[in-house]
Amino acid sequence: MGAHGEGTVKRAHFFEIIKASKFPGPLQMHYEYAGLGGAEKSGTKLGISKDQLKSIMRRNLNFIKEQMKKVGLATTV
Repeated sequence: MGAHGEGTVKRAHFFEIIKASKFPGPLQMHYEYAGLGGAEKSGTKLGISKDQLKSIMRRNLNFIKEQMKKVGLATTV
């Protein structure tokens, strides 16, 4: 299991498998964050600002792109 906020996927191994299988993509990122508005309780409003959410998502996307580059996968977004 990864550190808090990094999910549970063994990223290096996952991306090595993707590369070895020559999977043509696309890959989809799933965001599931606690405290963003209570979607688990049918909430419809963010608990943080849109700018904060964008920052979190951008940071996570950049992290995944770095992991992909480590195993030699191209990234396009």
